[in-house]
Amino acid sequence: MSEIDYLVAVWGMDIKLENEALWNTTKTMLIDAIPNESASTFLPVKTNSRDFQRDVRWTDMGFGPMLGAITNFLSKGARFSIIGSYGLYDDLQPHASGPLVDRLYSSSHISVVHYSPRFNRFNKVKYISEYAPEYLKNLRVCWLNTGNKYNCGECEKCLRTKMDIHILGLNDSVVSFGKFDMEKDARKVIGQIPGSNSYTLEFWKNSLRLCKEKSIRRILAVAVLRGTLARQWHLCKQLIKVVVRHK
Repeated sequence: MSEIDYLVAVWGMDIKLENEALWNTTKTMLIDAIPNESASTFLPVKTNSRDFQRDVRWTDMGFGPMLGAITNFLSKGARFSIIGSYGLYDDLQPHASGPLVDRLYSSSHISVVHYSPRFNRFNKVKYISEYAPEYLKNLRVCWLNTGNKYNCGECEKCLRTKMDIHILGLNDSVVSFGKFDMEKDARKVIGQIPGSNSYTLEFWKNSLRLCKEKSIRRILAVAVLRGTLARQWHLCKQLIKVVVRHK
């Protein structure tokens, strides 16, 4: 991480401005995860720009322009800005952030890089665990903030990340999600995946494939049954196809 000058965290995106307590907790835990020998500096940013996006769908057009604006705001102190990717090149879909869009936020003062669609979310967790495990212990992905927790552990994004951690055998290495009970958690999954959110479906397809490879397919099979009961027919058909294909 020595090439990264600033690690930027934004208050006003996933954490509302009025929730100062959660922001302070988040800031403390993120700073705690940075090794003492690291040359990177934690840089908190506060924005109210989400207040002006009430009629904008967050994942379609919302957070990308916000990150682009913040990047240019910081351009006097940096030459490059890295925005994390959400999926592989083969899985790219219209989204608020992507390799074809984020680079357009570049200017004569700063170059913006969407990094990197060569890795999916699972491989990112795996890579961090192998090369920078100290950054993994306080991992935060939650956006619902249920119960005012650092990670609620129950939203779809938390559940999919916990599944990746579980498949990699890293349950004891990541303390920010609390207790892992993946079979119980899997029962909550399908009902939380909106049918129109096809890129989220790709994350779970990948989890199914990995569960098969690791001989833990039963966990995701429970989720498929749960989805059937919840009448998520279209989604279940696609998930079941993955299971059948990998028998």
